[in-house]
Amino acid sequence: MFDMPTWVTVLGIINTVISMVACPIIASYKGRSAVGWFFGGLFLGLLGLIIVACLKPADR
Repeated sequence: MFDMPTWVTVLGIINTVISMVACPIIASYKGRSAVGWFFGGLFLGLLGLIIVACLKPADR
């Protein structure tokens, strides 16, 4: 039916893995939940990375 090129799939996987690693790191520096943002990176991908980067640090 629809034959997606292999490189598109590989780029999607790389994007997801980078987001799954970077989101919790950025979130923990800002005092946010690293576990929660791990799943944010998993499900939202690059959008989750942009959101967590724009968040203000949490009040501790």
